[in-house]
Amino acid sequence: MTVTRKHQKNKEAVKEIVEQIAVELSNEFGVSYTWKGDTLNFSRTGVNGTIKTHEDEIEVNISKSFFIPLSDAFLKERVNEYMDKYL
Repeated sequence: MTVTRKHQKNKEAVKEIVEQIAVELSNEFGVSYTWKGDTLNFSRTGVNGTIKTHEDEIEVNISKSFFIPLSDAFLKERVNEYMDKYL
């Protein structure tokens, strides 16, 4: 599943926003994360993905195990809630 969101912030500001999102996900859901360049990689049991920071958009990619009882629609809604909150 992929969700993209346009932004009008500079690259440093976008990376700070993504870091804030990652910290919140870590605290709330036990997600671990690492940065590789402009991409944040995250994972927890049954779910993993990336948040890629581009010049004019953020791209969130999420893969989940078949055994995780969350719909793609629910995950997209949550991603959009985080984007609304931070952007």
